[in-house]
Amino acid sequence: RIADLTRQVELIGDQILSGQEREASLHQLRQSLFWIQIWQLILLVMGGVLVFALIRTNLQNRRLSLLDPMTRLGNRRALQGQLRQSLQRGRIQALVVLDLKRFKQVNDLLGYQVGDRLLQAVAARLRQACPGLAYRLGGDEFAVVLATDHEELEARMEAMVNLLQFEFVTRESSFDLACRFGVARVEGGEEAEQLLEQAILALNEAKRSNGTLVWYQS
Repeated sequence: RIADLTRQVELIGDQILSGQEREASLHQLRQSLFWIQIWQLILLVMGGVLVFALIRTNLQNRRLSLLDPMTRLGNRRALQGQLRQSLQRGRIQALVVLDLKRFKQVNDLLGYQVGDRLLQAVAARLRQACPGLAYRLGGDEFAVVLATDHEELEARMEAMVNLLQFEFVTRESSFDLACRFGVARVEGGEEAEQLLEQAILALNEAKRSNGTLVWYQS
């Protein structure tokens, strides 16, 4: 009888020990699940940060792809996009394309560094006078979108001509800057490429006639 009771006690002890082991295993499992959830949260946050960084990088790359690196003005691609939007919304009255007189001589006689500083000086004046509406097409050619009324176009152009007639002073020398302008009015129904081509044709006419300002005429 004592032997039977002893075996019963041993069985009960084994069951109690098994229960403690199960409780310990469950506790360990709960801890593991807790840390797994913590790491999942950390990975989720890191993933969100990575996605945000990628979006920001893409936006910066897109913005840089629309900028001229030297002058920090919009480039030709940015101008075309602006023209399409402005023409659709009716917020443009004219497009101006301009270049610098005797710019090649500046590069040849004074060097490309002086030429680059001259381009930056012109860009700074255009940016101040027409914020967000001035662009560099390439070389010494710039473009400006005018959203003023038709009645004010001639006054705006006269002010722009005067703005870009100034003495450019460098360590090497100083000279008077002058520009040529071609202007295409928006008559209605023009496409962006068509309006840009008209302004360039007017500028080419100013070059041929050695003039300062030419308005496009069909």
